[in-house]
Amino acid sequence: MQTGTSITSPAFPIAWDPEELRERTIGWRGWVSPVISVGVLLAALTQLRTLDLGHLSAMLPVRPAFWLALAGAYLALPVSEWLIYRRLWSLPLSGLIPLLRKRISNEILLGYSGEVYFYA
Repeated sequence: MQTGTSITSPAFPIAWDPEELRERTIGWRGWVSPVISVGVLLAALTQLRTLDLGHLSAMLPVRPAFWLALAGAYLALPVSEWLIYRRLWSLPLSGLIPLLRKRISNEILLGYSGEVYFYA
């Protein structure tokens, strides 16, 4: 093993440069993501119409410790990914927002894949 080899040396080429990823969203790829996001939002709003909000609010936990633990558990993945990407690509703090969006999208999409598998 070589000593003094850094992660940005030619021995460890970067697979994707963040600037290249931004350039790839030009054209039709630039509007696909917002269209999918709007579709997911509309599906969620459609489902919200069927909820009984009075019954739902009565079921919610009231202890702050629960909500702090829930927020910590939910944010653990995007924050850990941001720490990794910050080291690899010098990702700024604003990069946490797309990682949170990715977390939410994956949870919605993959959450329903389990339902499909179960019913199939």
